[in-house]
Amino acid sequence: MSMTVKVVSLFSGAGGSSIGYKMAGAEVLLANEFIKEAREVYALNNPNTIVDSRDIRDITGADILQQIGVEKYELDILDGSPPCSSFSINGARDKNWGKVNNYSSTKQRTDDLFDEYLRIVEDIMPKVFIAENVKGLSMGKAKKYLSYIIEKAKGIGYSVEYKVLNASDYSVPQDRERVIIMGVRNDLCKAPQYPVRHPYKITCKDAIGHLINMPVDMQMNEDTKRVQLMRKYFRPLCNNKDIKAVMEEHNIKVYQQSFRRDRWDRPYYTIKQHHTRPFHPVSDRYMTAEEAKILMSFPDDFKFVSHHSPTRNWERMGRAVPPLLMKAVAETVIEKILNVQV
Repeated sequence: MSMTVKVVSLFSGAGGSSIGYKMAGAEVLLANEFIKEAREVYALNNPNTIVDSRDIRDITGADILQQIGVEKYELDILDGSPPCSSFSINGARDKNWGKVNNYSSTKQRTDDLFDEYLRIVEDIMPKVFIAENVKGLSMGKAKKYLSYIIEKAKGIGYSVEYKVLNASDYSVPQDRERVIIMGVRNDLCKAPQYPVRHPYKITCKDAIGHLINMPVDMQMNEDTKRVQLMRKYFRPLCNNKDIKAVMEEHNIKVYQQSFRRDRWDRPYYTIKQHHTRPFHPVSDRYMTAEEAKILMSFPDDFKFVSHHSPTRNWERMGRAVPPLLMKAVAETVIEKILNVQV
């Protein structure tokens, strides 16, 4: 059966998941993104998609359906990536649950946003919902919250499963493990389906080796302690214990992975949303946002907003869903659950 697969994306960020759906042949009708900088990037790259700027807490499913001209139960896929900082293994996790914290350029709670997402699911009742989040959601105390999400979605009327997928298994040149929660509406009488891993991996060198001598997008001050130490110590250091010792000796308080330089011949580390950008694996400079874009599998024609800083552009990539990961998920859903040829 040939038809257009209709998608709505919530918590859309810079549009990584939307690009993945489009690569799979789907049409993204509407995206919701509350963060201004992310919304500007999304709109620049998706001129034919309605972009809703409201806080998700102020939106109803009826609002969305009216904007896209679709009836309840008709939408094919409701996509969503609720902010993950409350569950990230690199964050404060349960210490921040129920609290208002910094998130990008805002202050807000983030641990309650899955409830808002499921509220919209119940309002719209799409055939399939797909929610992406950090691996930390499936670990430790957060796993109870994941069970709560799954049981609540089952109560709405869905067959629900989750799986941890590594983006590097789907041609993304980066080790990026993410929880993919999938719900299939009960009347479809099908179970969630996940993509088969690709038989090869793309290395950092494969992806950005041709950019090794590209100009930097943020000035490196030759006199800064961080750059001096990078050149003196961190080129040969590849394990966290040695790096931590040097950082403690010189009182450097940044994310220590940014100093590691040993991923040239493997998929790169998980690109983080923090503002301390890592050094290049083989060149004595910071990684650029353009390189992050490639390592996240964004297409060549993806554009950053010209007046955004390199640091903000890096943040956009660190918060994004790799398009090729979502493409693999979407293709599987479209073919095996929706039975659509696109």
